[in-house]
Amino acid sequence: MKKILLFTIAIVGFALNAKSQMGPIALSFDLAKPTGEFGEVYGIGYGFNWSYEEFVSNKVGITIHLGSTIITPKSENSQDTAYLSNYLDNYTMLHAQLGLRYYFSSHDDGWYAMYQWGASRNTSTVTLNDNYYGFSYTYEDVSSYRLSTWSLGYKAGRKWDYSFRFNTMKYLASSSPDPARFIGFRISRTLFGDRREY
Repeated sequence: MKKILLFTIAIVGFALNAKSQMGPIALSFDLAKPTGEFGEVYGIGYGFNWSYEEFVSNKVGITIHLGSTIITPKSENSQDTAYLSNYLDNYTMLHAQLGLRYYFSSHDDGWYAMYQWGASRNTSTVTLNDNYYGFSYTYEDVSSYRLSTWSLGYKAGRKWDYSFRFNTMKYLASSSPDPARFIGFRISRTLFGDRREY
């Protein structure tokens, strides 16, 4: 979380000093819905994302994304008895991605498609409470993943951006299991920068 905050301060400070000379910097709100086996354990997720885009042409942009997503567990995956309680806590993702965006009309307005590729550092937490002896134990698993995303979106002018997203996560380890997948919806608002030279 500290890294996200420091990145946010750096981006805002840099934008205030050079906003007329740079591409758009946007803040996004994300909704996520896990699918498949991932969706059997976790429910709805939400998060925020910072992005920067540098236009290569009137129809192509290169993007940088940094954000965090929290996915809540389904209640049926927690157990509570007279002697033992087993609680599955939130699933937290810190992710960074590079992207290539293609605009079907122009980068000022209209539909676009985008592919992003990067990495995610994910943390899942389980809390075990022994109600008989009165002790509590928390187990935390931190893993690194490859994160790839396909998006179809619509840019409503120079400020607002709406997109549907299909995300795939796969362990960085060589002997990785089946990938985890989730779909998402993102609303973005451009805050700084609006350069149109390329």
